[in-house]
Amino acid sequence: MKSHPFILFDGSFSGFLNAIQRGFEESHPRILLNPEEDTDTLPLFGQGIKIETDTRKAKRLWGDLGLLGTEIQKRVYYSFLHENAKLQSEIYQYVASLFCPDIEGIKPLGVQAGKRLEIAVREVTRERSEQERKLTFKTNADGLWYSEIRPKHNILPLLSRFCRSRFPSDPWLVVDVGRKKSLSAVSGRLTLVSSLQHTRPESVAFNRFQRTVDAPKDKNTSWNPTRGLSENSSVQNQSRQKWETAWGQQAV
Repeated sequence: MKSHPFILFDGSFSGFLNAIQRGFEESHPRILLNPEEDTDTLPLFGQGIKIETDTRKAKRLWGDLGLLGTEIQKRVYYSFLHENAKLQSEIYQYVASLFCPDIEGIKPLGVQAGKRLEIAVREVTRERSEQERKLTFKTNADGLWYSEIRPKHNILPLLSRFCRSRFPSDPWLVVDVGRKKSLSAVSGRLTLVSSLQHTRPESVAFNRFQRTVDAPKDKNTSWNPTRGLSENSSVQNQSRQKWETAWGQQAV
């Protein structure tokens, strides 16, 4: 059997789904999936296969998983949010056993992987529920409700439904301090932003951000976050973030 290939993706959920799809093409039961920025988990030898993120292809795989049931979608998504590097390859084995059962040795690996994914789902679900119970908000002078969290797992996308139900009309912001990410809803628009800088609501930069998103908008004008608070201002990345944020609101 040929050596284990490893695939580099951009760290997003869309990129991760694309990496799984690329793994199907390799037809190998043991594929290593690795975010480009996470150099600590890169193999010592060999050359990785770097892929570009394609949201349309990711949605296609996501839709195929949905045909098998929302619980399977949840198992994949929550296990990804668990942020255990070993789990990423096991998610591939689990999904490959569903769609590519002819890959040599994939069926028993998929069964074992599925059991470990269930454990990860329970851990992420438990932390999300605990975080919702203890989530506390403060309000700044402009009436924005904000909170800072430091979760073990990447549960920030899963808090959107809870926060929107708590503040159906008021603007709010939750910042994952350790990951430098934020989830916010201003004027009814839900936004998940990565690589945040200067996000404290007391800062001048944030006040400038809030004035921007609170400004009156024409119905035909799309909302674009300021460059200082956006991971990337490209239309493709905005589309990807919008899709991934929408799923975070559903996957509870």
